[in-house]
Amino acid sequence: MKFWDTTALVDNLEWVSAIPGVARLNNTMHHDTRGTFRKPVGVLPGKALTIQEVFWSESRPSVLRGMHTGASEHQGDKLITVIKGEVMDALVDLRPGRTLGSTFTLRLNEDSPSLLVPAGVAHGFQVLSRCSAIVLYIASNSYEPEFDSGVNPLTCGIQWPMEDAVVSDRDISLPDLEAVVSAGGWAVKELE
Repeated sequence: MKFWDTTALVDNLEWVSAIPGVARLNNTMHHDTRGTFRKPVGVLPGKALTIQEVFWSESRPSVLRGMHTGASEHQGDKLITVIKGEVMDALVDLRPGRTLGSTFTLRLNEDSPSLLVPAGVAHGFQVLSRCSAIVLYIASNSYEPEFDSGVNPLTCGIQWPMEDAVVSDRDISLPDLEAVVSAGGWAVKELE
């Protein structure tokens, strides 16, 4: 399921990758003596905004999470916002087509714009900060554990900056990127 028609967001979006649909969404931020007020997403006039779930992860330094997505029709868009700390965010396109297997990385912190990740693109990150990082996810689909999937983050050709990465057994057991590319990627159901 899509969040919205991204053509309505041209003023707020900055296309940042050769992977189609990946963009930074500029947030409304206000800083004063009390601290910071941040609005990662707002009302879009004339457009329906579909949010199924909002959740966050808190990860210790050097933790590497990913590369996660849903299986075919259980995929959705995600808006990724770092609330605390700094991460190297990473994406890998698992959709059939010319960008299958393409990767993209960038550093995100609490002052960065949010990152729009389209359905069919796996997401992961590694914590770079000395403190834990809190990453907020706004998702256009509901999480269904039986359809959770992705690729092993250590097989994507991504140069993870922290050599002492803490990776879960579950993430290491995900399929290698080469196997997904050889199979032609994962079809993404046309999303409305």
